[in-house]
Amino acid sequence: MKAFSVCCAVLAMLAGTAFAAPAGKDSTTMVYGDGWAFVVAVPAGWEFDCCNRAVRHDSALLVFPHGWNGTDPNRVMSLRVWNSNHASIDADWDADAKAYRERFPDVQTEKFAAAKKGLHCRSAVYAGSDHARDYVVFCDPGNDLGFHFSWSMLLRDDGADIARSEDALRSVIEATQPLSATIQQK
Repeated sequence: MKAFSVCCAVLAMLAGTAFAAPAGKDSTTMVYGDGWAFVVAVPAGWEFDCCNRAVRHDSALLVFPHGWNGTDPNRVMSLRVWNSNHASIDADWDADAKAYRERFPDVQTEKFAAAKKGLHCRSAVYAGSDHARDYVVFCDPGNDLGFHFSWSMLLRDDGADIARSEDALRSVIEATQPLSATIQQK
């Protein structure tokens, strides 16, 4: 009940900024599911969606550049959350990496430095021959919360400012605050 009360208090604080923030300001939202919740801040020039577009993309939350057309996955960040079926985030990471390389055997794995202070995270970039780069970051929020989460983003080598998009992804990861959530029905 304490976790739910904390979540309600955070939600109440965020209610004024969860939908639209003035241009040039960071914007914050809360997204939650059965047993988990996150407060996520996105940088200026980026927007988020948890309930319409995110559902169509099998995600808990999407973060995308202002003006995104809703279909092109380029520069769209996706938050996914799952029950921690494996003993560690490393086991989840290894299973996902194996499946990715089986699906895309020609992909090259590169380092990508991204982390959330206080959490155990793994990150990489999968670079394909199609000049697309898939950024993937898996994190374990610890504290026996019972879930793991990932952020991912596709970047195409289309002349866009790649470093700025990478920095935006790092910023979103660092600004992601996992919470325990218990929703009780009466």
